Amino acid sequence: MASAPIATSRPIFSSLDEITAWGEVFVPGVGPVGGRDEVAELRGYLAAVRAAANRGAGAALSAGPWQRWADTAYRSVNIERAAMLAGGDTSPPPSALALFGLA
Repeated sequence: MASAPIATSRPIFSSLDEITAWGEVFVPGVGPVGGRDEVAELRGYLAAVRAAANRGAGAALSAGPWQRWADTAYRSVNIERAAMLAGGDTSPPPSALALFGLA
């Protein structure tokens, strides 16, 4: 995993669990080719995002391999998105709109 992904509203944890049963090498639509280790890293990142969202506004991610990933600006967007989804809000996160120059 080279950069932080943008979180979506899809049930990602079950999807990642399913993907690991498909094979040993994964070719994403965007980003480098990876394997089960990279899928496990992504799952860990998203779990850390969810945990930070549960801790409240301004919470930081726990330490992990994602500390070396590029695109760190997406971390706060993903935490905000996770908190919004947990509260039933499926609208775009204001921080994403600001990041993309849309707010």
